[in-house]
Amino acid sequence: MPVPLTALFASALHQVRVADIDAAAMDRALSLLTRAAGGTPVTFEILEGRFLVNDMPVSAEAPGVSLVMDTLTGHDTARLCLPGGLEPRHWREVAEIFASAAGLFPSPIHLIQALQAAVPGSELVSAGRTAPVIDSSSGELPADPYAMNAPGQIVGGPDLTTEAADRSELSTRLEPLLTEGRAAAEAEDYERLAAALIDFHALEHSCDDAQRSIIVRERRRTVSGEDLEAMVRLLPTAGGSSMIARAITSAGRDGVEALIEVLNGATARADRRAYVEALAAAPHAEESILVGLGSHRPELVAALADVAGRRHMVSAIPKLGQLLRHAEAEVRTAAWHALERIGTHEAFEALHGKGRR
Repeated sequence: MPVPLTALFASALHQVRVADIDAAAMDRALSLLTRAAGGTPVTFEILEGRFLVNDMPVSAEAPGVSLVMDTLTGHDTARLCLPGGLEPRHWREVAEIFASAAGLFPSPIHLIQALQAAVPGSELVSAGRTAPVIDSSSGELPADPYAMNAPGQIVGGPDLTTEAADRSELSTRLEPLLTEGRAAAEAEDYERLAAALIDFHALEHSCDDAQRSIIVRERRRTVSGEDLEAMVRLLPTAGGSSMIARAITSAGRDGVEALIEVLNGATARADRRAYVEALAAAPHAEESILVGLGSHRPELVAALADVAGRRHMVSAIPKLGQLLRHAEAEVRTAAWHALERIGTHEAFEALHGKGRR
């Protein structure tokens, strides 16, 4: 079933990347992807410009092909081989790894390390070079896949003792955080969970890119989107501490998504104001805000237009200009005020109709 496998994998990649994630759609895509794979190994490959699934060519016009090819290319992967028996959680982890920013993994060896940690038995072939499999039982790393002078012949490579020590140190530092995070989440002790999230963030920034991807994945397993949303709902209350605000910010895009989701369902004006202010101050939120400005929910669009104005988001000017013609007066007004607040020449041109189509 090459076409369904491709389309469903593309759907999972898309859901991981978007800010306004549809949890039900994600679960459905992962469930269908697992069913389509049928418990057998799956291979995605780019060969001489063609796309193949399980060694069968798939038309470039088929659903999802373009996205999957772009994703593999972005991670310097010519062939991705996944073992049989994958469950939805495995497919999600594969999607999260490959949906990460191109260049996150400095070499195939870092990518396969993260992939093997999530799905033992996975293999990949980078651009013309085979990235050998990490032994998941011993944890030993292969030699550098870039240093090859013949197919299958590997020379050079990192200091294996140092690599093993690094992994052991990461495990030693990560395990107490996982234990503390799980306990806090189960007890719904959000102050304690906030402290754990801040510690996760500190650990992320003390590690290299490959280790950071492992930490983020484990943090997501420990602190769910529902946990983050529960923490966000504490922000407007007297008990909403600065630690909780810091923790939500430290969760990066996941924290931004939780803020947007809770903002979407908020009805009290004071609550909405608190969420808008948090989003206005959140780092790395622009992409999620731009996506949200295209939502079909007028209340959310109006609130995010307010956020864009507060952030002086020049990148939002074209979208805000389009929203001046929105069917809902609340959205038109919010877009107008946002453009006034941004205050650039381009913003004033959008306000007065120049450059609008």
